[in-house]
Amino acid sequence: RRWSFATDKMKLAEDKDEVAPNSAPLKEVYLFANEGENHTNNVKQLEAMKKAMEDASAPAEAAKIKKMLEGFKIPAAGEDFSVQLPRKLIDDLKATAGGIAAQKEGKSDSELDEMWWKQAGELVAGYYKQREEVEK
Repeated sequence: RRWSFATDKMKLAEDKDEVAPNSAPLKEVYLFANEGENHTNNVKQLEAMKKAMEDASAPAEAAKIKKMLEGFKIPAAGEDFSVQLPRKLIDDLKATAGGIAAQKEGKSDSELDEMWWKQAGELVAGYYKQREEVEK
């Protein structure tokens, strides 16, 4: 029933030339290297994610994401770690990162970071909003 609802919703959006977020629940385990510069980047990314979820302009779904991040810490340098994440969401985030990288000419790092966090936040919020709607 849920699959049918989600498929119908995506078809309706497609008929209107809109894009409906795909909320496929399939999760995969992602392994993160965590030594040297990777550790520093992992810590920065987690802190930036938490900060983005606290921003006043963050979507309503940010509170749920923030709650999921509570208590999560990057392990000590040298200790790789894994996280189970929705595959569709990760695929979309990778595509977004590639699109932003393609636009980097003439933009500062801070402009690129701002673009990334804005678009990533919208993707994550859209994914979880759609998941919630499908699971009702």
